[in-house]
Amino acid sequence: RKFFLGLSTFLVILWTLFPIIPKTLDSNEYKELQKSFEEIKKINKEIITLSNGEYWHFNNGLLYYLDKKVIGLKEDEFIDSLLNTNNNYYILKWKDFNYLVNNYAIDNKVIIISTQSESVFFTNKTH
Repeated sequence: RKFFLGLSTFLVILWTLFPIIPKTLDSNEYKELQKSFEEIKKINKEIITLSNGEYWHFNNGLLYYLDKKVIGLKEDEFIDSLLNTNNNYYILKWKDFNYLVNNYAIDNKVIIISTQSESVFFTNKTH
């Protein structure tokens, strides 16, 4: 018992002096967002997404890793922003992006900046 107590104390002291921080981007939840980080770092504006369940995924990931805030808009506000305002940045899951492209014919209004297996980061064209 003394051995385990001594070992535990030694490991706690060792951990305190030389903390080992796990590479949290290896988590499956945010790993695929990493592909867009370099492009997202370059912008100095907030990023817009839909305020559905995916909002928290993007907001938590980008806020934690890049200190970038994500704004969640309802579908009609999102479309209005996309069609009537220039130079905004957006991030969506592919399923939401494809839904909006098919239902609102926005494919000629966007420029895709980076893509991942699950999400797409894009901007709207300037006139």
